[in-house]
Amino acid sequence: MLLYKKFRFDFSGEVTEMLSNFSKEHCDEKRKQFQESWKEWISLDKVKIVLDTECKTLRNEGFDGDVLDKMYKSARYYYKKREMTPQENRVKNVSVVHTNRFSSNFLISMDTVINEQLMKDINESNAIDKSQVDYFHSYCNIHTNEIVMELRRIKETKGEIPEDIKTKLKKTYKNRFYKNRINIIKE
Repeated sequence: MLLYKKFRFDFSGEVTEMLSNFSKEHCDEKRKQFQESWKEWISLDKVKIVLDTECKTLRNEGFDGDVLDKMYKSARYYYKKREMTPQENRVKNVSVVHTNRFSSNFLISMDTVINEQLMKDINESNAIDKSQVDYFHSYCNIHTNEIVMELRRIKETKGEIPEDIKTKLKKTYKNRFYKNRINIIKE
């Protein structure tokens, strides 16, 4: 069995919905009132049972922080803000043109490297215990020439290299890493 260390711990669908509903009900409250409402809410029997189960699940998955604190912060800062700006009110900028696309050859090369990195670690320890960031730094250090060549290609075709290209490269790598890791785990 393949083991991999989790770096992201998400709540179950039921808890996510509960936190979202709580935040929606208390979105207009100030900090102190929100805290009081939170304390009252988590002490309710039916809520307490679900949250205790979620805490046990996250601890079993390897989360070593305060689960209730993570839930509170999610409700207070994430779900509450999300409720304040509903989906239909968000403005989409349809005139945005993506100028920092990577070539398909570069992406294929990146996928090959990611698979090699993962398979090497799996063969050595039967586990994936490094984070995506560690793999990304290793990729950048070893494949600098390929990255530079791709940046030159982008500059030739677009006339300039976009300012956010470093962020785009990192995000592209991490997304492709995640997909490749999931495919390897399924096998």
